[in-house]
Amino acid sequence: MARPARYTLPAFFQLSLNINSVHIMNKSHILAAIIAAVALAACGKNEEMPAPAPVAAPTAVVDAVKDAASAATDAATAATSAASAATDAAAAT
Repeated sequence: MARPARYTLPAFFQLSLNINSVHIMNKSHILAAIIAAVALAACGKNEEMPAPAPVAAPTAVVDAVKDAASAATDAATAATSAASAATDAAAAT
């Protein structure tokens, strides 16, 4: 009796073939295994990470910035007053 032609499976499905018994996993079993693996992977908990707490600026730095801004405002006011006085003096002559 002649042997039937040997069917070649795609590389993904190729399994070891024995002369006495042929063990080929059914495609539906492979598909079921893949679906089960995906379903189990999808069941993992997605824990949300808490938002990081805002970092408060040190009070010494905040006070230094406020003092610098105040000094700059005072300097601008003095410059405006000096310019106004110079304009008035120039207009008086």
